[in-house]
Amino acid sequence: MRVAVVGAGYVGLVTGACLADRGHRVVCVDADPGKVERIAGGDPPIHEPGLAEVLRRNLGHRFRATIDLAGAVRDAELTLICVGTPFREGGIDLSQVEAAARQIGEALRGTAGSHTVVVKSTVVPGTTDEVVRPILEAASGKRVGTGLGLGVNPEFLREGEAVADFTAPDRIILGANDDATLESLRELYRPFGGVALVETSNRTAEMIKYASNALFATMISFANEIGNLCAALGGIDVVDVMRGVHLDRRLSPILPDGSRVTAGLTAYLEAGCGFGGSCFPKDVRALVAHGRRAGVPMALLDAVLTVNAAQPGEVAPRRVAPRVYFYCFPEKPPADSSYQHSLVGLAEGLRALGVEVHANIDYWRTGPGGEYLFRHDPAVGPDDCDAVVLEHIWFLHGYDFPADLFHRGRRYATVYIDRYDGEGKGKRTLTWDPAFRRFDLILKTHYNDRCAYPANVRPWAFGLTDRVLREAAARIPEDAGAQRGRRRCLLVNFRVRHRLRKQIERELFPLLRAVLEIDTTVDAFDAPPSDAYHRLHWEQTGMRHYPGYFDRLAGSVACACFGGSFIPNWPRDAFAPVRRWHRPLNALSRAPRRLLQWDSWRFWESLAFGCATLHVDLEAHGARLPVMPENWRHYIGIDLGDPGAAVRRIADDPGLLDRIGKAGREWALAHYAPVPTARRFLETIGLGAPAATGAAGESGPRSILAPAGGADHGRG
Repeated sequence: MRVAVVGAGYVGLVTGACLADRGHRVVCVDADPGKVERIAGGDPPIHEPGLAEVLRRNLGHRFRATIDLAGAVRDAELTLICVGTPFREGGIDLSQVEAAARQIGEALRGTAGSHTVVVKSTVVPGTTDEVVRPILEAASGKRVGTGLGLGVNPEFLREGEAVADFTAPDRIILGANDDATLESLRELYRPFGGVALVETSNRTAEMIKYASNALFATMISFANEIGNLCAALGGIDVVDVMRGVHLDRRLSPILPDGSRVTAGLTAYLEAGCGFGGSCFPKDVRALVAHGRRAGVPMALLDAVLTVNAAQPGEVAPRRVAPRVYFYCFPEKPPADSSYQHSLVGLAEGLRALGVEVHANIDYWRTGPGGEYLFRHDPAVGPDDCDAVVLEHIWFLHGYDFPADLFHRGRRYATVYIDRYDGEGKGKRTLTWDPAFRRFDLILKTHYNDRCAYPANVRPWAFGLTDRVLREAAARIPEDAGAQRGRRRCLLVNFRVRHRLRKQIERELFPLLRAVLEIDTTVDAFDAPPSDAYHRLHWEQTGMRHYPGYFDRLAGSVACACFGGSFIPNWPRDAFAPVRRWHRPLNALSRAPRRLLQWDSWRFWESLAFGCATLHVDLEAHGARLPVMPENWRHYIGIDLGDPGAAVRRIADDPGLLDRIGKAGREWALAHYAPVPTARRFLETIGLGAPAATGAAGESGPRSILAPAGGADHGRG
């Protein structure tokens, strides 16, 4: 079919690109020339895993973008309305929908042949028939049902999963009031064989979207209200309560072999900080307001909103200046041990925002004789704070949960930062340990979209610390992007040569030597710097601070940051068995495999120093960060199936590495320097940056970062 999509935002662009990928000829329309130009250049203005690849695969033959709405509509058989419907006081704002309907109608005036208009925007029941139809008919001079079709096709896309959700939907809702419109919608989705179709009226289709989101929001508030009661009564572990509820065979059916299938909706039955995001709050409020106008009090959904509004205060009550308590590993890290990098970067950002940072010990000096970043004040304990944070090293060196961490009546959020994916001693991930489900939130580096994690797990990153940023600032020009004086050299500082690095050395480096010098210098572990400042940080980082290495970074145009190991894409839930059998199973896997243990200090150091950062293609292997970099814009993700393609691209464009190094540094500083990391953390646990600092919480897709019991997995 020839399809026009009005609105190139989140829903519109994903819909248009994916329909083109299924064989339709699609024109995406937007009023913003800058956005259209980016799309036309294969650069989607939103980030969604897989979207850039789908877009570029179809550009120029099945997909294009334009600002010419009239031309796109006249050339199409079917037009989808995919514009925003934000909630305003008293109901949703339909101004964009109304404007789209009017312009579509004007474009159709005087045209011959039939045309179908479909509302994909989230609108309350009755909007399509009572608002869109009169505008469309008046502007076009046509009548719905006579050469003009009008239908509804709601979307069910989750942020971070939108491309996968569209290409493999769990259901497709087709709303239509006449047979011709219904047949047009069937034709649109004919390439999606085997998917459950619900064919119904326009008003019913509109209600299905709202009912779905309202159900999930209700489940979240239900779980949170039960959690609050458990805390008030004392001696009740809400995690165990909900686990017992989840095991009901209606939620976790028992298969004939005795194994269980856990329904995904159990993720919404976890107590936490409540729901947020772009969809649930807006849709529930809109449904309540719509019910009131219809004379139907929405008592249950009113209560859902009331519980949700109060929930952040139940978990972590606000203060003028929030307090965060850190449990720091109380011994000096041994040689070749990971230091508490994630705690350091987070605490630096929190202090810069005016947040009080407290700890169980004094830890991490900023310089010789300098003050400690983490200070122990005997008068301030976890119960005096809004959040309590631990990192994996606490447990991996034999420490148990701090006493009374999850005690009854606690008012702080508990957060665990897991920086490992392995199973061996000192590198074993604890994310799947049932005892860790008691944490309100697990922030996991090395996160992979293709793994099935417990409900309280969200993606995180190693990120940057002030120490690294100081070293970079001392060595590169103030404009942060100048590459003058850098050698055409790839810095390779592989202290450990594991399987992936050996593959890169064998298959990529021989090809790269034709275009770049390769520097394989590795600093000795047992060679401490002589300068007191650098020696202090060499000791504090477990021998990972070398001025010579930083000099080489600043002088090289590119840095190799390959790390991680591959496991098959299936099964999603059997994590440990897959790790034990990953080598023979990998041989059977044709699709790009999952990449684990892929994040590293070197990746972020390279970005901070403005090097073109080489890694594998992260998105292709399921790797996820809270804010993802774009391949060939912020870093170079090598296709392991064809490493020569990357070498040819570098050889053909002499300025490419300089541009990627500059853009990668800017991206890393904007999203993963200590302050933006701390803002993201505060927003995640339901706290904003303190008003006294004038800092605002970072805006972003709350569905990715919402704590357990607060995931908003939909879009509106």
